[in-house]
Amino acid sequence: MVITITYPQNNFSWSTGSTGSSYTASAVGTYSVTMTNPTTGCTASTTTSIASPTFALTITPATAVSACAGSPASLTATVTPALVGNPSAVALDGVDDKIVISTPAPIAALTNSDFTVEAWVKTTSATRMAIASFGNVAAGQGGLFFIQNGNLHFDVTGAAGPASTATVNNGAWHHVAIARTGTSITYYIDGIVSGTGAIAAMAGGTTYALIGSDTPFYTG
Repeated sequence: MVITITYPQNNFSWSTGSTGSSYTASAVGTYSVTMTNPTTGCTASTTTSIASPTFALTITPATAVSACAGSPASLTATVTPALVGNPSAVALDGVDDKIVISTPAPIAALTNSDFTVEAWVKTTSATRMAIASFGNVAAGQGGLFFIQNGNLHFDVTGAAGPASTATVNNGAWHHVAIARTGTSITYYIDGIVSGTGAIAAMAGGTTYALIGSDTPFYTG
């Protein structure tokens, strides 16, 4: 993951001690940088938290530092997802495609433990499409991670969960994730928190786990 600044004529001071215009981060965490114009002495700072090390984070100044004579300049942090390594993808046809996952531990414990589910998605659809689902057939309990109207959702059988605050159906690749801790769920889009809320408990161990298993099936 590389964090970059687009104003190379300025001086930089990172919270890590680096003084370059870019910084390569190898772990999740919080990073801050102060940008200083050597001529005017005007400065601008920003801090951002990275939830996944698989992103290129670009920090761009909202106001040119050299033009901040009467007011402070500011930096705006934006995250641009970047596939790393040698990625590949599965194209699902939206008709009957799905991936069936075997359920050895720890998958078998998903319904009654904390978990994180993540995926890369690319779609322009506004219809409801499953990313992944898992549950216990005998107990009649399950959880569904899906996209609807571009927002991320995670519902438990008989109880709708919250929705993400941002959308992902703009035709670009997005890294999406849900993390359950106790009775709360948190959404992440491109490494940034995009909503949190309460979810109901699920009973029994996991007896099935599927990708693209909802109706309509995931298209993308």
